[in-house]
Amino acid sequence: MKRTSRVLTGISLALLVAIGCQKGPTKFKVTGRILGKDGAPATFSEKTYVTLKFVPEGDGERIGARINNTAGTFEVDLPAGKYRANLFVMPENIKPGDPRNSPPPPGKADAGQLYEITKATQIDIPLPK
Repeated sequence: MKRTSRVLTGISLALLVAIGCQKGPTKFKVTGRILGKDGAPATFSEKTYVTLKFVPEGDGERIGARINNTAGTFEVDLPAGKYRANLFVMPENIKPGDPRNSPPPPGKADAGQLYEITKATQIDIPLPK
């Protein structure tokens, strides 16, 4: 009886240590497509500067997505929460010094479509107007 209780105590302690060693919040893989004005997937040349940032509602650090320009797809790992997506595509044929040559200021968390991430999911992000 004493030996069984020692084994169970050892297993319980091992489980507590394993649970306590988890780092950070659980993240969910979010994948999707960037859609053009006609609703079809948008694609870009490799030289086109495209960024997609997920802005958490309230305070928090913006999280950038990995973008496949030629396929018009993205993927990002996000902790559970509510996010707004800020997509920026650099206009082509911009000359140096043109004010459109730099990304817009970071978007606010209170503008645009709100996405609630509670599991791995796929969403489509429309191109900005």
